[in-house]
Amino acid sequence: MKRNRFTAWAAPLCLFLCAGSADAAWKYRVTPLLRNTSAYYPVGIANTEQFRSQFQGELNAVYRWDKWFKLVLQPVGTYDPTAKKSVKPTGISESDVKSNSEQSFVDMREAYMQFRFRPITLTLGNQIFSWGVTDGFSPTDVVNPKRIVSPLSSDKIGSPAATISWIQGDFDLEFLSIPLQRRSVLPGEDSRWLPRSFYVSRSFENTVLRLPQNVHYYYLRPETLDSALHNNFGARFRSQLGGLDLAFMYFEGAANTPAVNLSLSGTFERLPSATQEGVLALDPNVGLRPVYFKKRLYGGTLVYPLGNVIVKLESAFTKQVSNNPRKSLPGDFQEHV
Repeated sequence: MKRNRFTAWAAPLCLFLCAGSADAAWKYRVTPLLRNTSAYYPVGIANTEQFRSQFQGELNAVYRWDKWFKLVLQPVGTYDPTAKKSVKPTGISESDVKSNSEQSFVDMREAYMQFRFRPITLTLGNQIFSWGVTDGFSPTDVVNPKRIVSPLSSDKIGSPAATISWIQGDFDLEFLSIPLQRRSVLPGEDSRWLPRSFYVSRSFENTVLRLPQNVHYYYLRPETLDSALHNNFGARFRSQLGGLDLAFMYFEGAANTPAVNLSLSGTFERLPSATQEGVLALDPNVGLRPVYFKKRLYGGTLVYPLGNVIVKLESAFTKQVSNNPRKSLPGDFQEHV
């Protein structure tokens, strides 16, 4: 895969918008950003594009009044002219189908007000939380839902939260409450990252699903178990002891990556047995139903500079709170980086 990235600053607009206020107490900064990301995939896959190009624009606006008030606004928008529009399959009720094309996406990524009365800080609105410390993959960074485009590209979606932080010297204590969590945005129906040949599902024990070359994915309306999107909450304690940075966190709420249940039909090419897996040949139309479930996370992070090397450790213990044997859920697991 070849990838090119071009970042352009809108210079005339920036000269106007990025100016600061003359008032000593009231200050603001507004920064526009335009970006194009293009990718070419040498290997062709049926029903997907080998060349993808995405245009993204965002505006980062920060307004401050003295030292005690801050307003942050970050609207973002993307447009991918190479993405296909959603096509509803025949024979499926339209009321149960949810379009999920990657052609366009508009969101207010962050939009919050922050009031600071030392040592207390209160933040209200759409917020992005960064609880992890490791690069690439962070098992404790679970608060925000995601917009997943590919395994190499996922962006956080702001959560509408109320946060109270207490900072005293080298200690930081944070509590957060999310009355109604947002859903993640999953890859589009034409994504090459959806399974295209074989698929192993928890719903089909000891059976491999063989997909046809002309497989057509479509999304069904999401399902929520145990009111998982309501009343999410968590806490994090962080301290710095010399060069050692330690943090412990707890979070209970909806999984930021939902389970996906299948709606499909097909015929067995080989029945499962005690000695070999079964093979189920699927019909072209495969429905994907996101299932949001509740989980509980206990985690910790450690960062320590050791000479010219920085050591980062991160561990998460995740317990599945929702329990529904009819749904394909991941269960309890541990992750360490």
